[in-house]
Amino acid sequence: SPAKPKSVSQAPAEGDRAQSEPAVLTAFAEQLASATQRAPQRLAERLLEQLQHDCLEEASKGQSSYTWDTQLSSMKTSFMHQVARAFAARVENLGFEQVEWWNGREWSRQSRQYHIVHDPVYEKYHMKIRVRWLEKLPPEEAELAAQESAARRQGQPSELSVLENLQQWLETQKQELERQLAESDPDVQATQQSEADTEKRNQISAPASGCLM
Repeated sequence: SPAKPKSVSQAPAEGDRAQSEPAVLTAFAEQLASATQRAPQRLAERLLEQLQHDCLEEASKGQSSYTWDTQLSSMKTSFMHQVARAFAARVENLGFEQVEWWNGREWSRQSRQYHIVHDPVYEKYHMKIRVRWLEKLPPEEAELAAQESAARRQGQPSELSVLENLQQWLETQKQELERQLAESDPDVQATQQSEADTEKRNQISAPASGCLM
């Protein structure tokens, strides 16, 4: 009679057992997951810092508006929208007089609404905004700033007083050092005592000066 096939059982491979068991989250794996989760917020913060820096540069040239453009490259679509949404919220909180987003055809002024423009020719995505700010402070704010500036100037010591204080401190340190050296060195102490006695004798033997009426 034909032999019956035998049943062969095998232990699961290491890889199969690893897949069936829940993975333990290591410190590095946790760090990677946290970095990925917070990446949109961090990138939005960096873009905001760049915008602020560029606006300050333009303001130092007497300008009161600026058009800012940045490219969003090598990003997933969902990630780009997370970055743009976080960036738009932060821009609104800066207190610009006006914020406009370029939608590819015209400028849009809708609050907290962002636009990502797609260039199909080069397959690139970018954000473009135009911001405006005040050319000068309101009267009450300008007066308050002037008062604060004057108060800071009054509270700061002048260069002359700082130099005088430094010279006085150096002289005090010099006298203290000489005193310590005299106490620790008998020869120096004897020399100083001899100089003092000589000066005293000179004062006693000096003829009195004056005029008789």
